[in-house]
Amino acid sequence: MRGAKWSFEKDEDQTHKMCAILAGLAVMMCKHSQSIRKDDMFYGRVDLPFLETTRPPAHVQRLALIEHSHEWVVYTLDSRGCPLVTMRQRGYQGLLQASVLFASRLNTT
Repeated sequence: MRGAKWSFEKDEDQTHKMCAILAGLAVMMCKHSQSIRKDDMFYGRVDLPFLETTRPPAHVQRLALIEHSHEWVVYTLDSRGCPLVTMRQRGYQGLLQASVLFASRLNTT
């Protein structure tokens, strides 16, 4: 069986690589050994069109895919619910850059 590491390093399909990146973010966000089984996926901080989660409070950094434009966005919501966009990029390279920015701030938010 191949895993996320193999898919990211050797798979030619960018969709598989993107899944490996998102799986890595999910693991990085685990608070304890049972997080993957019992907690809300990504603690609501990753917005994907096919994933429904509980929303986090305002001022928490989030990562989202805007499906119709294929853009990855790193943002927060202010106390009025208005988005404050930190980064916005398209496609596979956009996910790579957004993931690095998102992951670099996981422990600070």
